[in-house]
Amino acid sequence: MTKIFLPIGLAMMLSLGACTHFESTTHKRWTEHRNTIFLNHITETQGTLADPGMQLKLALEDEFRNSLYIVAIDPEDARWELKFQIDRYTAGSRLKRFFTFGISDAAEARLVVKVALMGKQGMLGAWEIHTRVEGGLLGGSEHQLYEMAAKQIRQHLRGY
Repeated sequence: MTKIFLPIGLAMMLSLGACTHFESTTHKRWTEHRNTIFLNHITETQGTLADPGMQLKLALEDEFRNSLYIVAIDPEDARWELKFQIDRYTAGSRLKRFFTFGISDAAEARLVVKVALMGKQGMLGAWEIHTRVEGGLLGGSEHQLYEMAAKQIRQHLRGY
């Protein structure tokens, strides 16, 4: 009796598995909905704030990969221009954050960024973003500052 059920069960599994199929086709005119944005890093020429600004630019590029915005290389190809300037940056001490569990204010990493969204009409919006890392696993990373700031900037851009 079990000899009959084994071939029937195998035949059913093979036939049912072979019948599954999924196909998706999406048609969209991207030329009408150009969500291209150019990232203009204003603090690029300033010595001490150039590196944090570049780290934020990289975090913004990563954040925009998960959205409908396409980062443009050339400002003429972009519909919008996102200007940002690092106003204040303090790296803090990761070792102090680790040993004080984030209680010490001197160990905090802080980042203050001024952001403006520019369009063909002029300035569409401006924000000031404050992020900080107090502690965390192994003292928290400064990279978290940039990731949090990039998420906040993308959230502000939802209406555009």
